[in-house]
Amino acid sequence: GRHSWLRARMGLVCPSHIDDVSVVPGKEELGQKEKDLNTMSEAKSKVDFKGHEWVRKYVDLEAGRVKPDLVEEYLHELFKKRIAVLDGAMGTMIQGYKLEEQDFRGERFKEHKHPLKGNNDILVLTRPDVISAIHEKYYRAGADICETNTFNGTSIAQSDYHMEPIVYDLNVEAVKVARKAASKLTKEQPWK
Repeated sequence: GRHSWLRARMGLVCPSHIDDVSVVPGKEELGQKEKDLNTMSEAKSKVDFKGHEWVRKYVDLEAGRVKPDLVEEYLHELFKKRIAVLDGAMGTMIQGYKLEEQDFRGERFKEHKHPLKGNNDILVLTRPDVISAIHEKYYRAGADICETNTFNGTSIAQSDYHMEPIVYDLNVEAVKVARKAASKLTKEQPWK
């Protein structure tokens, strides 16, 4: 839909070319989290996209993202070549964390007069670690694109919790959390 395309335009795309992509020498070297920028620059030249060479043009490995001015072109090219995988249900993944009322409130909303448990979208503000971890799980499972955690990111939906004033902050933070997860995975596994 329109919102998914907008998210992609904002850079929420993590290249995930799993098929026959490899790295020379050894994926474990690039997967280490302690890589500094010099090592990433060296690794960038060692990435072998085997049959997916077209991806190299679009990916900025140091920034961990598709180059912003090439996102639309990248998506068109990707869709011509194969089926892209979108992430799955966010709500069921959140349920697996067994979160309580205080998780939804955090410090920012601890004095809010109405219950917030079940307002999954607010977690980008109160438990961004949970939402980021879910995005990362989807990317590691093979997703090419993850949507933001904003299923109820409208004033109408937030009125159920008397949280209409936070809609803008909620949507902006959701983009930041998703972008950070996409960048992290692209940096860790640029061959995907």
